[in-house]
Amino acid sequence: MKKLSLFIIFPILLICSCASPGNHNANKTEAKSGDTAVSDKNTFAVTEPQIVFSWPDSISMLKMKANDSDSFYIAADDNGFYNSLTMALADSLEIKTSSTSITKLDFITSAKKHFIINRSSKDELQWGIFLFNGIDSPTVANGMELDDKYLKNFFKK
Repeated sequence: MKKLSLFIIFPILLICSCASPGNHNANKTEAKSGDTAVSDKNTFAVTEPQIVFSWPDSISMLKMKANDSDSFYIAADDNGFYNSLTMALADSLEIKTSSTSITKLDFITSAKKHFIINRSSKDELQWGIFLFNGIDSPTVANGMELDDKYLKNFFKK
């Protein structure tokens, strides 16, 4: 319950500061694959199965807000709502979650293969839900379409 409260409060605080529209379909990402680690403070490393929630950094938020402030706040509100539902669902299924505004994500499989996603080059990935089962390339998901059956199946590998 404490986790759920944090995930509800955090999006509200984030919405008050900024947000961005997103287009997240449940499909494979365009991750760069490789065998070398990216280790710097600008990279968020994911080494075990989990759901990663991402949001734009403050600079990106300011740009989005300047482009269309009405759409920005609507998208931020929608994103916060669906993220909180997904977080609650993940919590009920005991699926680990993490959140970040770091633009470079490094998903590392159990076989030590790296899938690197640079969100700064893709507007549609600024607000995102990434599903990672620890074996395959991460998947970008749409919070409106996720349900317990899909998540159970995805993380059973």
